[in-house]
Amino acid sequence: MIKKGGIVINTDLEENIDKLIKEFKKIHEIVNNYEIIKPLPRKPRIVIYGVYNDLTKDEVQENLVSQNNDMTSEGFEVLSSVQGLHINLNHAKGASDIVARDMLNGEVDFASLNDPYIFESKVIGFPLSFRKYFFDYQPKAGFIINNHDFNVFTLELSRFFVALDVQVGGKIFILISIYCPPSGDLEDQLLCLRSLLIKFPSGMIFIFGDFNAKSSIWGPRDTDKRGEILLDLIIENDLLIVNDSKSLPSYSCPSKGQSWIDLFPLKNVSCDNIISWSIDDRINFSDHNFMDFEFFLEIFKKIPKKKNWKTSDLNWFDFKASISSISDSMENCEMDIVDFFVHKFQNAIVNSCWKNTRKRITIRKNAIW
Repeated sequence: MIKKGGIVINTDLEENIDKLIKEFKKIHEIVNNYEIIKPLPRKPRIVIYGVYNDLTKDEVQENLVSQNNDMTSEGFEVLSSVQGLHINLNHAKGASDIVARDMLNGEVDFASLNDPYIFESKVIGFPLSFRKYFFDYQPKAGFIINNHDFNVFTLELSRFFVALDVQVGGKIFILISIYCPPSGDLEDQLLCLRSLLIKFPSGMIFIFGDFNAKSSIWGPRDTDKRGEILLDLIIENDLLIVNDSKSLPSYSCPSKGQSWIDLFPLKNVSCDNIISWSIDDRINFSDHNFMDFEFFLEIFKKIPKKKNWKTSDLNWFDFKASISSISDSMENCEMDIVDFFVHKFQNAIVNSCWKNTRKRITIRKNAIW
């Protein structure tokens, strides 16, 4: 197999690989122009569909062993998975009905929705058995939970940003749904996300959202200014983008063209967790396409990086003014709501550090839609 100018060499014995690497390192032309990698062995996996939800992992393992004479319980591990979807519904009732249908068919454990269909400022159209996590008034982002095994605790709930702490099967992870309107200031829109990423540096975090930002990292379009801002956040927080730049567009409109703006970033999660990911253009009555995905919860987590700010990088005058205004707003804090004010103050400090950090200036033209 040859890819990007590289060559794969197979040998019968592992010691022969070590000998080859040793010899290659003696050749300056190879050392200066190529990277020599010894791949690590990977465990083979199979996915079995149609397993009843009420079966435990031990029961599945016992049944597989009993039905296969050559299999032993020590030779493999049973992993559970979660299926979901994300879509910007563009406030279309037809699109909302299709999501509800897919969830009723048991194909989806949860759905991240942007710009949902609302009536009298509330999200409607889903069975009462589904749990809804949306802001009370004209929400633009949120979740529908269909899996009754999910134990959910709300971390953040606002019009454009919803974060949930989920426990299932002994695993704990965070789900985030975010919507960033194209007309707003993306840096301001990302403050809630930035704050939560810093607050949970070691959490397994799955993020879904329409960021209205373009980049050649996750699509074939050139990177625009919003894409640069989002890339800064991705790099700073060591996020992994699941999206494939060769996928179908997540947005398609006859009058405005196509775009790749709905993203699935991860934090402290390995790409090995992802079983499948795709953009599906099945009919849905929205100008956005479905993002379908499935992931494991038991695979290795990445080692988290801690976020630190250097005082030398802060614009001190603006920072002090910002902190002063924060403290003034807390003068009337009462003891019965002190937890609320501590949470508010922590978020304000994080946002103030971000806003008053000297930014690098990059001049680029906007990408063609």
